[in-house]
Amino acid sequence: MKHLVITTASIPKESCLTQLGYNYEIRERDYIDSFKSALKFKDLFDSITIIETISREKVDYLENSGINVYYSNFDNSFVNKGLNEMFHIRDFIENNNIDDNDLVVKLSGRYIMENDNILSINSDFIAKYDGDIYDPINRGVHTFFFAFIKKSFVEFINSIDINVVNSIHISIEWVVKEFLLKKNIKILDSSYKLGVTTCLYNKFSDIWTRIYC
Repeated sequence: MKHLVITTASIPKESCLTQLGYNYEIRERDYIDSFKSALKFKDLFDSITIIETISREKVDYLENSGINVYYSNFDNSFVNKGLNEMFHIRDFIENNNIDDNDLVVKLSGRYIMENDNILSINSDFIAKYDGDIYDPINRGVHTFFFAFIKKSFVEFINSIDINVVNSIHISIEWVVKEFLLKKNIKILDSSYKLGVTTCLYNKFSDIWTRIYC
């Protein structure tokens, strides 16, 4: 079976501008656009679920998305935000009907799913080097759009040394890359088009960077 999960982080309206540097309405709009893009591919998946990582109360624009919403039980206890996200995903796959050999595609909310290229790749863990956007030496892999077989992701989570990774100086993208290399799982070249358009906001320039990758 195939499952699509979309992670969201619903910052309270009164805090969005001070925490992120832009308006709540803009963030909400970007999430809604992301959900609409994912629904275009609903027939390719056995389930589509939004994993909400902050709010424990129902959020209107999530509930009205036409997609099932799972309010994660994980408490964001790590200082490393990327590590928190991985544990939210673990919380979801362990508490729902996801079998060990099921494929899970993860999309970061506000990013736009453009096509189903990622489903054509046969691998236990599908990710591409991040040199096309972040680091020309490919220090990590993109985690805003990747896929995995459940048992492979659980193995990844169990391999993490929390004492090392739980730091603001460690990127979860590096940790995923290291795991994939140790397992001899092929990482896609940074030039490969996975089928997603980014939504990266620079609060210092007030500009969104939208890159198809």
